[in-house]
Amino acid sequence: MIKLQDYVSRYEEDLSEYSSKFVRLKKRRWQAIVNTLEQRGSRLKNIEIAKRKTALKQSFLDKLLLSQIQWASTTISERSFVQPSYYTDPRLRGLLQRFPDSFFVMYRPVVRFEKTEVELEVLLLTPSMIFCIAFLNGAEEAVYIGSSSHFWRNAVNADDKVLNPLISANRMSTVVKRIFKNHKVDLPIQRTVISENSYIDYPEGQSDVLFIDKHDYESWLRKLKAPRLPVKRMQMLGAKALLDSCKTVAIKRTT
Repeated sequence: MIKLQDYVSRYEEDLSEYSSKFVRLKKRRWQAIVNTLEQRGSRLKNIEIAKRKTALKQSFLDKLLLSQIQWASTTISERSFVQPSYYTDPRLRGLLQRFPDSFFVMYRPVVRFEKTEVELEVLLLTPSMIFCIAFLNGAEEAVYIGSSSHFWRNAVNADDKVLNPLISANRMSTVVKRIFKNHKVDLPIQRTVISENSYIDYPEGQSDVLFIDKHDYESWLRKLKAPRLPVKRMQMLGAKALLDSCKTVAIKRTT
């Protein structure tokens, strides 16, 4: 995670250096855990070691979240006050734990745009493109009828309506396009609407928008992670352009 809301981020100082440092830190910490497990479990069967390793992996990732938030809210000389809810935010946790290290996440960044400030939802920079992700926060198992209207309605319960997530996706796309154009960044931009726990029915059709609902959310994640591509130059340029356009609120560190 290279940017969290309007917090100071050490990735703003040197994206290449700190992204590489964090990957090395993560690998070193995990290898230390694996080495300890293998030393203590020399008399265990391989299948038992594998089970324990799986359980330890999740615990390791949960603890790593604290470091990820720390790196996205402090530098050597400055710090930002982190909203406590981010430490238990299931969506943030899921994004950071399920994507490879070559992906850059910007979570609710505040961007300076046309003499104003705009808070976006999620920008996911992969080696091949950037996803402008808007989330549909609907009821569990509900089906929402997509349209160009301001609200989308539940197909069964007409009283249940959610704000059209395309409004947010379009806003993000507009902002990113302008920033990329100004910085000569050539990286495909994919507007994306995600609903992790409900379904989307969009009769009007939008071929240039990616709709991901409960039916295909897991398969989309697996497909996205499959190539295991390294960080690319244009991805770096795009991330730096966005970081340079973000608002930051911080104070000097006293310790």
